[in-house]
Amino acid sequence: MEIRDACAADWAGIWPFLSAIVRAGETYTLPRDLDEAAARAFWMRTCTLVAVDGTTVLGTAKIVPNQ
Repeated sequence: MEIRDACAADWAGIWPFLSAIVRAGETYTLPRDLDEAAARAFWMRTCTLVAVDGTTVLGTAKIVPNQ
């Protein structure tokens, strides 16, 4: 497993599980019906990390100032 900065190509591996997390409404204060384009703009615009195994995205983290 490697942890590194996310790149644009990682989005296809992030969106499937991030969309499920957003829709559940238990973790992030985002609209549950957030569409993919808006989610990508939000998630990928700041320091975003991914944990990968080869080309498989295992997880992601977004680093922002505490709100």
